[in-house]
Amino acid sequence: FGYSMGGKVALALAIRHPEAVGRVAILGSSMGPMKETYEEATYAQFLSITPEDFNFPQVKDPYTRVAPDPSRWPDLVKGIREMGLSFKGYTDEQAKGIQCPMLIMFGDREGIRLEHAVEMRRLIPNSELAIFPNADHFLLYTGADKVLAVLVPFLDAQ
Repeated sequence: FGYSMGGKVALALAIRHPEAVGRVAILGSSMGPMKETYEEATYAQFLSITPEDFNFPQVKDPYTRVAPDPSRWPDLVKGIREMGLSFKGYTDEQAKGIQCPMLIMFGDREGIRLEHAVEMRRLIPNSELAIFPNADHFLLYTGADKVLAVLVPFLDAQ
């Protein structure tokens, strides 16, 4: 299971090491560059993100609890921004080559174009798409029960 940028890692595993995965599920992640897959307003917001803007309790509170040096929060935000903007994406051919069952989950207010979610579903042969209504990028934190209701049966399937 990969969430957000972790979904890109899960996709990379399915593409580059198919023998290592049985099933893959992603939530709130795209397979293309942000500029092409994110809604225009979300992309513009990401371009100008500052540590103060990225002060979501769902992210910052756990970081503050476990980080060896919580004062490095600005470095983390800078790294997230750079990582997101530098991601070149996966090709259609790479997506078509994913053979394991895949669950693609998105909130309908994710900030990633829903058309991209549908395109991922179309390209990845053995995939399912779950769209959560009235859900944004923090659904994993605010509605984990909804995610688990879809994720667990998918992962448990034979």
